[in-house]
Amino acid sequence: MNLKTIPNILFVIHEIGYETVFCREEFQKRESRPHKENQSNYRGEYMKDMKYDLNISKEIIDEGNFDGFNYAIINFGSHPGAYVQIPLNHPYFKKGYDEMDIEVHGGLTYSDSSHWSTNDGYWIGWDYAHSNDFMPLVPSLKDGKKWTTEEIFEDVKKVVNQLKTKKFIWKKIYFWIRNWTNRK
Repeated sequence: MNLKTIPNILFVIHEIGYETVFCREEFQKRESRPHKENQSNYRGEYMKDMKYDLNISKEIIDEGNFDGFNYAIINFGSHPGAYVQIPLNHPYFKKGYDEMDIEVHGGLTYSDSSHWSTNDGYWIGWDYAHSNDFMPLVPSLKDGKKWTTEEIFEDVKKVVNQLKTKKFIWKKIYFWIRNWTNRK
C-alpha cells in the first residue's frame, strides 16, 4: 500500500518509538518553525554543578534535548528536580503523573505546563527530596545522598528511554491502516 494514496493524511513515524498522524497542513506548520526539540541530543550550553545552598531559590543547572525530548534540571537550593517535556503527539500528553507508567527516583511528582522553562508545553518531573536524599532543612537527612547534575542527567535519559518505548498510538494506527486497506 502506498501511503500517499490516503487523501490529506501524512504519517510521520518517529525513530523515538511512537507514531502519530497529522494532516498535511499541521505537519507543514510544525516543520517550518525552528525549535530546540528538532535537534537530537542537544545539550545545554552549560551543565552547572548541583550546589545545596538555601540561598538559591530556583536555578536551571542544565537543559537541552535528549533523543527528541526537551529536559531541564533545576536546583531548588534545598534539593534538585528534573523535568522532561512530553510532545503533543505522545500518549502521555496531558495525563496526570499518577497515570503514567514511569519508573524514576522517588516516582513522578509533577505533570503540568512549565512555569520555569523557555519551552512552553506539558512537562513531567520528579525531585530528589526523599528519605535517603540529602535535605539541609531536615536534621535526620543531612547524611543522605547528595546528587550531582551528571547523576540526575542519567535519570533524565532513563525517563526519556521509557517514554520512547510507549507505543500505544502505534497500535491504533496499525489497526486503522489495516482496516482502511481491507475495505472494499
